[in-house]
Amino acid sequence: VKAEQVQSSTAPSSVSEVDATAGVHLQTEESTGSQPHWTKRRTVALAAALMVPLLAPAAWVLFADGHETPGAGAPAAAAAASRTPAGGWVTIRPAPAPDLCLTDGRDRDGTYNSAIAVQLPCAQAAVPRTYLEPIGEGRYRIQWHHPQMGKGCLTVMGADQIKGMLEPRDDCTQGTLFRLEPTAADSAGAFRLRPAHNSRCIGILANDTTEGAEAIEEPCTGAADQRFLIRAD
Repeated sequence: VKAEQVQSSTAPSSVSEVDATAGVHLQTEESTGSQPHWTKRRTVALAAALMVPLLAPAAWVLFADGHETPGAGAPAAAAAASRTPAGGWVTIRPAPAPDLCLTDGRDRDGTYNSAIAVQLPCAQAAVPRTYLEPIGEGRYRIQWHHPQMGKGCLTVMGADQIKGMLEPRDDCTQGTLFRLEPTAADSAGAFRLRPAHNSRCIGILANDTTEGAEAIEEPCTGAADQRFLIRAD
């Protein structure tokens, strides 16, 4: 469900406000024992979502413009470094496959019975909506908002069967915080998505560009699968 009115880049914290503003908050799976409501309600919610009409999204300025414009002789890297995500409603797209968006799916091995972040065609990813929440000091939470399941924040998991994969968790105060690091490798303006608590990167499993491939935390390599396009939604 699209937000009809949003007045700041901070999403509302109440689950009851999801249908009205689709706003929200989570950190790492290791530091919380709460069970995700996404797991319990996913089957019913996916069916119900097919009947939910989509409203026009609120307009957001994705990049802050409080930075100086590099001089005429400045290299492309300096221009890339000046780009700062301001937060708001976004889509997150793997740079090698920009028609795909990170959204909810299941691991392809079928070993984990809960929603995780995978890449699927953006046209099929109307819900959940993705909200990029600035936390300060260059850190962000990545929230998912669903009209039935409510809010979940992407969290790097530690469970063996899906170690390193991203799951939406209900307790956003415990959700993984991410840094978005501009890259100069893509003219479209891509970012590396990095957990703030370590030196690793988020990429696509096995550098796969096919539908359903899982997002995963892995060592930073500079490969294309570790670059993402953040676009206003």
